[in-house]
Amino acid sequence: MPIEVYAMMPLDMVNADGSLKYSEEEVDRWFAKLATAQHGDASSGMMIDVCWGLIENDRPKKYNEAVLAGYDKIFSIAEKNMIPIQIVLSTHKIGGNVGDSLEIPLPPFVTKHQDKENLFYVDILGSTSEDFISWAYNNKPIDSLGRTPLDMYQDYANLINDRFVSKYNIIDIAISVGPASELRYPSYQLNKGWDFPGVGSYCAYSDLMKEDLKSYAAAHGVYDLNLEDLGLSNYNDYISDPTFYSEGKYLSQNGEIFLKWYFNRLVEHGEAIIKRVAPVFPNHVAKHVKVSGIHWFAKEGVIHGAEMAAGYIRVDDWNFNPYAEIAEMLSRNDVNLAFTCAEMRDYEQPEYALSSPENLVRLVQASADEAAAMSIGVENALQRFDQSAFDTVFQHVTRNPQMRSVTWLRWGDDMEQDDNFNRYKNFIKRLGDQI
Repeated sequence: MPIEVYAMMPLDMVNADGSLKYSEEEVDRWFAKLATAQHGDASSGMMIDVCWGLIENDRPKKYNEAVLAGYDKIFSIAEKNMIPIQIVLSTHKIGGNVGDSLEIPLPPFVTKHQDKENLFYVDILGSTSEDFISWAYNNKPIDSLGRTPLDMYQDYANLINDRFVSKYNIIDIAISVGPASELRYPSYQLNKGWDFPGVGSYCAYSDLMKEDLKSYAAAHGVYDLNLEDLGLSNYNDYISDPTFYSEGKYLSQNGEIFLKWYFNRLVEHGEAIIKRVAPVFPNHVAKHVKVSGIHWFAKEGVIHGAEMAAGYIRVDDWNFNPYAEIAEMLSRNDVNLAFTCAEMRDYEQPEYALSSPENLVRLVQASADEAAAMSIGVENALQRFDQSAFDTVFQHVTRNPQMRSVTWLRWGDDMEQDDNFNRYKNFIKRLGDQI
């Protein structure tokens, strides 16, 4: 089976006025260079974010024709060079992560909503995150047309399908379901002061979410569950700081109910978006959802607090694997799974972070293996072009026959530099020889 390697394009390819940040000649040169990285059944394409915040940037369902035309130019150049295209249906805020060069907020009719304290996720400090609309608002009308967020995602998918997918060689679509497109809560945000390896903040403090938790707990026979009593973590806590972990509260009845509610609602949220968005696109176009590689405090025998704050409730005492649950949900909806941190080695991480990216990637791969209909994609979490990074991804990909795609972060002057690009080309050649 073929394997695609996508070079992730810069975030600023299309400006707010629809002009291209980089000249058409320069983009053409980039894509022509990527087209030389082909060998056997392994080939190189490009990945690009198609930004909701640029396209629907005025009022509901008023789409910016100039911005759409800008994307048309990029896709046309990709077609000319006969490289495959992966797009991200970017209904999240762009930027705010390590190495990001700009920020593109959600549309103004979202960010200026009068009930922002419930529309967005709220952290332990009472601060909202405008990276993605909370699941608590998925079915509530929020714009002047009476559309819910799920309605808006479906309308946006229809626009992208009709305008681009039906015309160009777009073979894979990442469905955005959370911050940075990932199925998670915004637990480790740089703009909130988070620093590696902070455990992160649980994002369950909006009134709507607390009401929903209360109802969920009552349905399970618990009537005294208060978030304030659990001792949950803050952004830069170490794993031993919050009493939720240090006193074992996460293993109590209330802790278990809270964590299972937190996880179940996240998975339900992802599935609700998938069911509205994925059927819009043709069956021959692959669809995937990305799961974040939260590798700190991921060693075996450690409380996996960073994963848990993001929504991945990996509790060894329960023998519960959240990644298997997510993979099963994706598989039953014919959506593939992509995972990050595939370039990292355990020994590269600081000892105090109790990090294990290699074991985490293997765990997620094994979880996806159980969902037999699923293909897997991987991505590097940090921009790297050293041989060790390529070797590590190569080992993960060739170990698992369900691996069908790699996305490499990120195209630019560094990646285009001869030594780095030659390592990228050789990586693809090795894949072509192996598969």
